[in-house]
Amino acid sequence: MSNKSMVKMYIDDRSGHLLDNLYRVIKTYTNNKKQSEKIIKSVIKIIIKSSLLVRNKQLSEQELATCETIKTKLQSLMMSFISFYEVDFSYDFSYLNKQLTQIRTLLVTLLSKHMQPKNVQKLESLFVFFNNKQFLDTIFNKKNESYRPYMTTIVTDLNVLLDGNP
Repeated sequence: MSNKSMVKMYIDDRSGHLLDNLYRVIKTYTNNKKQSEKIIKSVIKIIIKSSLLVRNKQLSEQELATCETIKTKLQSLMMSFISFYEVDFSYDFSYLNKQLTQIRTLLVTLLSKHMQPKNVQKLESLFVFFNNKQFLDTIFNKKNESYRPYMTTIVTDLNVLLDGNP
């Protein structure tokens, strides 16, 4: 099975579209195709490995409760992301930083029991990248036209995903 068909088993079209645009934002920010591909590939691996843990019932009741907490926090993060993009002058790095840090802590605690240290390091490095003040300041700066088409599409996709319509 090819990588792309494997990914399609675990990631719906809307989420795939979101990841494509996230890749474009990262590539625009880093100006480095290889680094951008590596970041998105790590995101996809974490999503698939997490999905497999849930699907194969390899998590305890307590871990499943942690998954629900993570899901709730991710939904809150997405709503914040949408608001910060749509409402002028509402962007608050400190608030995003706090949300991302909480999600990172929960994910690392949950997944470190089930993944190799190398994969946990990938997860940590993803949060280092996405929780970077310069990165977040750049993508939420509406005067920065090079990100606007991608960010608008990302926000649209997030809205659809939050509404439960993949």
